[in-house]
Amino acid sequence: LKNKLSNCGRRFWLRSTHAALCTSLECENQFRQLTNDKIPAFRNIPQQRRPAAPLTPTLREGGPQKILYLGRIEKAKGIYDLLDAYKRLRGKYEQAEMVFAGDGAASGALSEAIAALNDPHVRFVGRLTAEEVFAELQDTYLLICPTQNAFKEGLALVCIEAAVYGVPSVMSTAVPAAYLLPESGTVYEADSVDGLASA
Repeated sequence: LKNKLSNCGRRFWLRSTHAALCTSLECENQFRQLTNDKIPAFRNIPQQRRPAAPLTPTLREGGPQKILYLGRIEKAKGIYDLLDAYKRLRGKYEQAEMVFAGDGAASGALSEAIAALNDPHVRFVGRLTAEEVFAELQDTYLLICPTQNAFKEGLALVCIEAAVYGVPSVMSTAVPAAYLLPESGTVYEADSVDGLASA
């Protein structure tokens, strides 16, 4: 009901819109659904920034295996699902470390949850610059994009950026990027901590 009411408000504000320029196929689909395909929508996916130096992805054998969340720090982005899944697996995978990067409304709450966990292998590094994002990805073992169904994801560009670095992704079914990365990641049912931990 909340979503339907929100969409009514969006339709009201869109009544004077002549057209939309969408930055992904998913954004275009959501816009067409919202407007009942009555407003023209065009798609132009922007060119992604490329690292200055050539990349040499390597398999990371031995040593810490960094699991990275990189994105908005919001409950509906699945950050607590990921934290719960990590806690379940921590005893089995002693080399695993969990890093959260980004900023958002839940930054304070996530910091408190991590502090309460009292695990030196879990870190929250906050907002990163573009250069810092590239640096984080270079030694990442696995990228997780655990978006919940409650969050309307446009296109998870972070999964594409990770693939450029040879980093595989685990994505929920709410993430409309898997079709672009058929051999670079795996998908689990959104909102399922069991599914996330298994993936």
